Amino acid sequence: MVLTRLARHIFELYIGWAGQQAGAGDKQARHSCRLSMSAVSQDGAEFHKADRFEEGEQLQPQPDGQRRWFPWFGSAVSGHSDVDTAVTESSVPTVALPPLQAPTTSLLQSVVGWMPFWQTAEDGLLIDQSTEYHQLTAKQVHTLEQEALQAVARGNDSWCWHTEYLPDMGDMAGVWGLVEGELSVANTGSQNCQLPLKEYPLEVCPLEHQSEYVVGVNNSVLLPGHSPVEYFHPMPWTTRIASAVRGYYEPGRESHLYLKKETEGTLKDKKVIIISIVGSLPERYEKMVLEKACSARYLGERLSEQLQSEAPRSISGISIHSPLDRKPIEDCVKECLMLLCNWRTSFQEYDALFVAGVYHSVPLAIYLIEEIIKHQSLFQLNRKSTIGLLSFNSCLRGYQFWDHSVDTIIEEDTNLQASREKILFQGASKIQREILSKLKNYGKQNTEESLAIKKSLDWLLYNCKSFKMTLVSTLHDNFMTVSQKLAIDYVHPSFVRHIWCDGEQLGLDLQELSARPEFAKFDTTYPRIFAADLDIPKERLFEVYLVSNILLAINLGHEEFIPILQLINPFYISRSFNEHTTPANLKKQIHNEQKLWLAAADARWKNASFCSGSRIPVEAHTIQDLLQYLQYCRLKGSNSLEIRGSMYSDSNIYRAFVHNTIHTAPLLERQHVRVSDHTVVPQSIYNGVNQYDLVWKFHECLSRFIKLRNVPQQPIPTILFTISTDNRFLHRIRKAAFTRNTKESLRRLDLLWHSYNEWKPQTKGLKQLQEILSVLTLYSTTDDLVKDIAR
Repeated sequence: MVLTRLARHIFELYIGWAGQQAGAGDKQARHSCRLSMSAVSQDGAEFHKADRFEEGEQLQPQPDGQRRWFPWFGSAVSGHSDVDTAVTESSVPTVALPPLQAPTTSLLQSVVGWMPFWQTAEDGLLIDQSTEYHQLTAKQVHTLEQEALQAVARGNDSWCWHTEYLPDMGDMAGVWGLVEGELSVANTGSQNCQLPLKEYPLEVCPLEHQSEYVVGVNNSVLLPGHSPVEYFHPMPWTTRIASAVRGYYEPGRESHLYLKKETEGTLKDKKVIIISIVGSLPERYEKMVLEKACSARYLGERLSEQLQSEAPRSISGISIHSPLDRKPIEDCVKECLMLLCNWRTSFQEYDALFVAGVYHSVPLAIYLIEEIIKHQSLFQLNRKSTIGLLSFNSCLRGYQFWDHSVDTIIEEDTNLQASREKILFQGASKIQREILSKLKNYGKQNTEESLAIKKSLDWLLYNCKSFKMTLVSTLHDNFMTVSQKLAIDYVHPSFVRHIWCDGEQLGLDLQELSARPEFAKFDTTYPRIFAADLDIPKERLFEVYLVSNILLAINLGHEEFIPILQLINPFYISRSFNEHTTPANLKKQIHNEQKLWLAAADARWKNASFCSGSRIPVEAHTIQDLLQYLQYCRLKGSNSLEIRGSMYSDSNIYRAFVHNTIHTAPLLERQHVRVSDHTVVPQSIYNGVNQYDLVWKFHECLSRFIKLRNVPQQPIPTILFTISTDNRFLHRIRKAAFTRNTKESLRRLDLLWHSYNEWKPQTKGLKQLQEILSVLTLYSTTDDLVKDIAR
């Protein structure tokens, strides 16, 4: 048998460790060793045409050198590691697996026989793919659990946590039953033998720490709407006919999604699977880039809560944590797919797949979905199934540092990027710096990262018409722009983009709200819940409404509005939007103000009394009292009461994602992903050329906007402010009306002009934007503005 140098080395180490017990002549142990990736033929990965493409669909030619993550998936390596055999339908049956001890070659053996084994010192136990949990002794289970938990604590390997949500096990109130849970860690014995655990490993996941009491405080608005019915409509029959005629001559003319005619019961009695993915980051880096993060399990829980309202038969959740700051993404994809193989039979039973990722785990999520669908003979997930991807603040278009203190020229900008990146990577290891610095390559042309992710996105969106991607970004940020996080220059109708606007960044924090006398009118009741729509402060409305209108136009397929969004985004960057990057002088000012408020509140709430089973004081008689107490707990850093109100806990985002995925119709004709020809690369906000270009682009933007027909009629966006124990309050959905004229476009321009005249921005960047757009003050009325831009 021909062994590669790596395989031979591993085998020799194994022989030295196992000694005479293993036996030098035991070929079975030799064949169980991990195969070198270079020893497996690329040709073994080619799947049968019937497995990879729908009936009647033509196989697209693959160029030489095309990236394929898993050539070893098609190798029949169970019996002989030096034989590469192409996988066909005859060699990979799709029927139920035979018994584990059967002498014949099974699907499990032929497909994942390459997987490594682990041998514990305990009774010489061999852990391979055929090992079942019920075969283990109590000591062996304990050994495997300790090994897996220690690996999770070290954070060097990917790991999964699997749960099941079942309505039949719920209570009379309609709460679903949760079946916890199975742990599987790459490069440990649990990779092949999932470990049922009573609890999620909280001690190794600080982000999953829960206080004794949790109060959800939501204070946000989602732009440009909270459901596709607020910005899309069903395709008219006239448009369908015209599209069919045009498609004969020029296919792929749909510019945006349309609503399904029937949206009720889309997931009723269906089986749904959720994959939530997060990647590790150095602590300082994470605070400076994301400010707040969450675990994959928390993402999955929030998404499952929203999916339960669609009445599926069951929901299966797989939460993945991957060391994306310590290993190349190729290695992380391999590890994650190995772990998903443990539940591959589940994919065959499910009708819908929902995936969620954050920042640098979004590319990993894209690659995983692609490979799951491509390896149809393994996972058997139908490409016609409902498939959706939710992206939080993705890194799909890289990052760029912004300096709002001085005018920056190109030569100085190079030094600025290097110095800021050095600060960002303080405390990170060498390998972390090397890997994380490559994230900026996603935003550059013709880099390995940007070409690979575009190819994967293109394959998914072209070959899976039911695949939809919802991208969500925060409006105010200290690091990345909205355009970067939303990958705004990637053009495809199946992209739906949203901006999450935090009310605290608009001055509506707990301390300010607790001073409002109108909240004293509302009594607190049990359960203590409260919801109210708050107007966006008129002095801040312009910065919200401007971006909302531009993003709405882009979602409706008008890519000519991409440049203006790219040009204004840097003005929304400020270090003050992140508590971990707030300048020292501003932080000191805020601390002094809070210190005075806290001294007054301490006298009232320090010795507060509580009822049994509650952390809300009996002295909190009104909502105003409750707001004061919550702000007091936040400033004091109470360990017994946790206040949640980040983007990841907002149920409106998950509802929008689910609705975008299941309530919109597939495209009539497949389309490729492309990079917009209108994209621009903005420079410093003080750059004179940049400012000049912005003024003219803004004039052009308004001129185009007032000519848009069939713009959805929407009310002025409002902030939903809620206090609850489960954070499940949702914005009311208002179905939009559409008129085939420019009336709504003109109404929006009128509101935009009036809101500019009352705008009082608070940061240096937005003040600079106000000065650049002061051309609006030259017009006495909106009519004068319309006359000018309409010429």
